[in-house]
Amino acid sequence: MGSKQQQKFDQLKKAAKDAQKEHGKKSPEYKAAHDKFVDYRTYINQLDVNRKLKEEWREKNPDVADWKHSAKFPDSKHTLLRYNWQQKDPEIMVRGMVLAGDTLLAAGPPDLVNEQGLYGLFTAKDTQPRLQKQQAAWNGELGGSLWLIDTATGDRKATVELAAPPVFDGMIVANGQVLISQMNKTLVCFE
Repeated sequence: MGSKQQQKFDQLKKAAKDAQKEHGKKSPEYKAAHDKFVDYRTYINQLDVNRKLKEEWREKNPDVADWKHSAKFPDSKHTLLRYNWQQKDPEIMVRGMVLAGDTLLAAGPPDLVNEQGLYGLFTAKDTQPRLQKQQAAWNGELGGSLWLIDTATGDRKATVELAAPPVFDGMIVANGQVLISQMNKTLVCFE
């Protein structure tokens, strides 16, 4: 309990005692003062219980809003879904993904910056050029890549360099062909 909460708690307790002395235990004045005190005591106890429950929950569960806290947990705690493989920190920022048989096609601009490594340094002078280059990549100015990934193992089968990354969700597979709508306003087709 904080000092202001303790002060209010003591005031309400004293008010209830004073009302009892002055008006008696059966008086409406005492009942009102006592009810206020009991309500506030319950509120304070709930705050403490909720804080303890939250701390216990955080010790056992990742928090998506706090990556530093989440990094302490195994990847299996971050999802309810089971997966066979994962691609950690891919070298591209995936903007388009499509499944073609046993091959996953993923495409996007290069990922040039490790954001977690720059945590707290985003405004530093030496960080700005890297962030500007990352922004240029995101804007499609540095080309892109198309990855062909084996769905059973997660291994990359091939990489195709693109003049520009796809627009968001701008890939489709049809009749054995891959069509990509690129950020440079071109449509490309691969067989």
